[in-house]
Formats: sequence, C-alpha cells, structure tokens
Amino acid sequence: MQIYYGRTGTTYRLAQELGAGGEGKVYEVEGKPNIIAKLYHDTRLAYKPGEPEPRRTLREKITTMLDQPVSPYVGGVLTVAWPQDLLLDASGRFVGFTMPKVQTQRHIFEVESPVLRQRVFPRYRYRSSVVVAYNLALAVSNVHCTGAVIGDMNAQNILVDSKGHVTLIDTDSFDITNRRTGAHYKCGVGTADVLAPELQGKNLSSPTSRFTRQTDCFALAIHVFELLNENIHPFSCVLTSHPASSRSCTKEAKICRGQCPHVTHPIKGIAPIPAAATLNRMPPYIQDLVDRAFTYDVTTALKPETIARRPSAEEWKNALRRLLRDLDAGVVKAKTNKTNVPVQAVAAPTAGKPVQNVGKTARTPVRLSAPMMGFVVGGLTGLVMADVISKMITFWSGASMSVVTAGFLMALAGAFLGCFLGICFFKPRKSVFDEIWNAMMFALLIGCVLIALAFGISMVIANFAQIFYLTVSIVILIFLGYGIISIFT
Repeated sequence: MQIYYGRTGTTYRLAQELGAGGEGKVYEVEGKPNIIAKLYHDTRLAYKPGEPEPRRTLREKITTMLDQPVSPYVGGVLTVAWPQDLLLDASGRFVGFTMPKVQTQRHIFEVESPVLRQRVFPRYRYRSSVVVAYNLALAVSNVHCTGAVIGDMNAQNILVDSKGHVTLIDTDSFDITNRRTGAHYKCGVGTADVLAPELQGKNLSSPTSRFTRQTDCFALAIHVFELLNENIHPFSCVLTSHPASSRSCTKEAKICRGQCPHVTHPIKGIAPIPAAATLNRMPPYIQDLVDRAFTYDVTTALKPETIARRPSAEEWKNALRRLLRDLDAGVVKAKTNKTNVPVQAVAAPTAGKPVQNVGKTARTPVRLSAPMMGFVVGGLTGLVMADVISKMITFWSGASMSVVTAGFLMALAGAFLGCFLGICFFKPRKSVFDEIWNAMMFALLIGCVLIALAFGISMVIANFAQIFYLTVSIVILIFLGYGIISIFT
C-alpha cells in the first residue's frame, strides 16, 4: 500500500487505481470515499536542462491554488475538482495532490451532440441542454470570482452527470497567478476550436500568449451556443463568395476573421450551414450575448474594446436562468424537443445554485395556472351561482331543488368545464396580472355556460337528485382538496 502525506501531516493511503493519463495516475484514498489522489509520472517531474524545475514549479502552483481556494461545491454540487492537499512522499518530496472525486465520466460533448446525448439523458428535452449550459456558466463564474482562469476549456475537461450538473476537471492545468508574489503559472495548452482570436495560431507555452477571463468567456460562449443549437459551432458557415472552399476553410481561420453567421449583423460573404435551418430562434436576451461575443471582423478581432465586450460567465448564468423560466412558462418554445414531449415545467433555478436536468419524467404538482385554476374557479363559480340556478330549474321544469344540491351539482359541472378550458385554451402564467386576468375570464365563461346548461340539467336531476347529491359531494371534496394542495405546494 502506498502511503503519502499532506502539507500538515495528514496521512493518505492509496487504494485502487482508477485510471491513468499522460501526466499521472489517479487512485482512490482509503477511508476517504469523496477524495481521490493524483500521482504524477516520474517523467512529468523529471528535470529538463534549460527549463524550470517541474517538481518545484508544480508544487508552488498547487500550493498557490490551496492558498487561493475555489469552493469545489456550490449548493452541495461539485462544480470544480479543485486541489485539496499536497501529496508528499516520506522524504517530503512533492509527488501529486488530492482532489474531490467526480462521480461521472460523461463529457459535455456527449450532451452537445444529438447522436451521443441519449447516453447521458435517455429522455432528452431541449431544456436539458439549457440546464447544462446554465450549470457550466455557474461553474466558470465560481472559478472567476476568485481571480483564477481556466485556460483550456477543452470539452474533455468538462464532465456532466445525468442530472445536468457540470464539473470542471484537470484543474492543475488552470492559469493561476499568485496574488501575493505575482508569480504566474500559465496554462500552456488549448483546443483550437474554442480559442479566442487573440490566441489563435500562438505558441501557448510562450510567455507572450496568455489566457485571461476574457478568453475563458469566449470559449464559454462557444460551448453555450453549441448546447443551445444542436452542436453547431457558431463559426460553422458557408462562404457564399467561394462555396467550394467552405469545407477547406478551418474553424480557426473563421474565428480569426469573425465569420459567425448567427449574429444579428454578420459580415458579408457568409451564410449559415444548411443544418442550421432547424435551430431554435434565440430570445433577444440570448441573441444579445451571442452578438457581443462573436460580432467582429478581421480588423477589430484583437481590439481591446472587442475583447472587453464579451459577456461574462455571470451574465450568461443570469440569461440562461431567465431562459429556463421562460421555457417553463411557455414564453419560449423549443423546436428541437426530439422526444416530442413538451418541455417539463419545474422550479426555475435559485440564483447562484446548480439546477437539475429534467431528462427523466418527474411528477410535479399542478399549480394555480391552467387546468387546476379552471377547476377551482369553475367550482367556486358554480357554488356562487347555486341560488340563481336553483330558482331557474324550479321555474322552468317545476322540479323542486334545494340551493345546496344545486350548488354541488353546478360546482361539479363548473369545475370540470374549467379544467377542460384550462387544458385546451389557457397558457401557463407569465405574471400575477396574467393569472388574475385568466381567473376573471374563467369565471365569466363558466358562468355563462352554466346558465345555458341549467335547462338540460333540470330535466335529469328531477328524478335522481339524492344520488347526484351523494356522488357529487365525494367527488367535489376529493378534487377540490387536491386542487388546494397543488396550489400551495
């Protein structure tokens, strides 16, 4: 059994090996189920002439990350696998670090891809992608609020679980600056199709090329766009002036030139690829962020004002939270709901906390909107009109009926009529005023219909009043009780 020590003397006994990569191996830690250990390969820590001593540099970087911590958990959800302690051998040499254990191995590209996403979300909804985008923005914002920079926002370094929670991994490659000493531990790798224009074609390990929060925000905007738009890259386009060269022109070149066809005012000579015809129309507050991130040309791409205009992770988080609410309220409709099941309405995310995906069918209470509001308002309307209807029945048919009996019968008819109208005609609420207006319309429509139905009802209940009375009493109490519970839960 391998035994290592933390910087304050904590003992770590390594157990089963979980995996290996180019830099090292990952192990479970005995007695600590939520912690794993990363041990660097000897080749990663070996000294190379003419370069900084890697063991010392890595130890300083991880120590800086421990001294300038990012909270790994937000609302009880792991958003970033931030280092938790050093790993030192018996002689005190640095060999690795510990970090929180991530419970999923699914990558964000599996959610972005229409072909692969069923592995993560067997019952995918468009809302699932919005949830992942929101949680990604939340994770990036959580890192940025401490001054840290992610750097390589490679899709392999972003994991997603079946609830849509996002975790950033490979944190020892993050771009970190020691606030006390000013020492800079740069990220020296990147993925070309999410690199900002100012880093395209650069040697990323060179001191002259540096990741920033703005480069993170550019990469974040690309991931969000792909999540919301069926894995279509924002710079995938057809060059209308030279259609034959569209495929040979790389995404990196298009990023440098600002050839994004999805902004409000794209540059001339480009058009969206054919697959983009089925995309959802983005609401204005999302389109505005897309415009700020991707509206530029080859002459303005590197200007400070262009870079500074990119929306922050916090802005993306707020806009995506609004999109979730609008999807739930029916204000925004999703064309790409592949399972042909309506987007499920669940509670919108609380600011600053992760929100769960609705890929699984979850039973949620019916609230005051639509059918249940119609049921309750219809029942109350019937009760209020009981005296009028009782007198009408007596007048027109000669059958005697008490106000109580008429009230229960009309409440039943009104409740089911209101429920039917709610299902067929009324949209979910958008505001309190819309709710009040809907209630008034329900009451007016149901009242008019009940008066018209009084003639027919009078002929039926003349002989079966007592049976109706008992049956209706039970049904009304059950459904009215359920309606009240649904309203307040």
